Amino acid sequence: MNETERLLQILIETIHERHDIPPRPVTYGEIEPPFEIQVAAHLITGWAIHQQSGRNTDADAGAEDVWDGGGLWVAPTAPRVHNLVSDDAKDTASDGVGARLVRLRGLDRKFILTNETVPLAGLTPVATRQEYCMIYSMEVVGKVGSELNNAGTITATAVTDGTITAQINPGNNDTLMAIFQVPLNADAYVTKWDTALLKAGGATKRADFQLLTSEFGGGFAVRDTASLSSDGTSADHHHHDVAMRVHPGGFIKISSIASAVDQDVSGGFDLFLEFHDEEDHDVD
Repeated sequence: MNETERLLQILIETIHERHDIPPRPVTYGEIEPPFEIQVAAHLITGWAIHQQSGRNTDADAGAEDVWDGGGLWVAPTAPRVHNLVSDDAKDTASDGVGARLVRLRGLDRKFILTNETVPLAGLTPVATRQEYCMIYSMEVVGKVGSELNNAGTITATAVTDGTITAQINPGNNDTLMAIFQVPLNADAYVTKWDTALLKAGGATKRADFQLLTSEFGGGFAVRDTASLSSDGTSADHHHHDVAMRVHPGGFIKISSIASAVDQDVSGGFDLFLEFHDEEDHDVD
């Protein structure tokens, strides 16, 4: 796009905004941006694009989910207020040198997308204002302290259940969890998933990975698999030309089955969300 086309596009967008004209696909000459770009740019209402990535730095023999907390992730048994706390006093909104504010993204008591920002108080738990059935992302936002990253492990623990729904490990400023629940007012279409097995040294490591999905309230089913070895294929990428549909309320996650203890595994997936209305939804 040359400078004239860029200025013309800015003018068009300004007119649309001032006169409340719905966004529409934008073309530059005879070239129309790919569908995924238009969705990411919020040019097509009723759709959203989302990436979910995870890492488990201490996966042991047996099945574990690919997420910051290790082991098998456990959903809240009901919509729950969550307590946010760090195990390091530096993470506090009161002029802390670490993280100060954390934004949560998840599903509310009606399984609809919601988010909020919570000020940290170091070692003292701070309750969320809303109840969550699922938290799929936490991110350090706003001004941070001199250390620029969260100093401790920040957890969101479901009240009553006592289970950790989301976790930020030290220095990450964001969750790494390959686990997502589809809002009840949308369908998901998984287009890609990937896995990796990291090795710092020592004997050969092996791990099998599973892409799992569930219906709303149902059990998990294996939808795809990958096998990795640290002395062979240590990363794998699966592209689905025919997108994998997951119905409203269903879960998507990646699990690993390691051959030995203390393995470092990661994975993620890309998806589109088709909402049952024509509104613009904030997923990320």
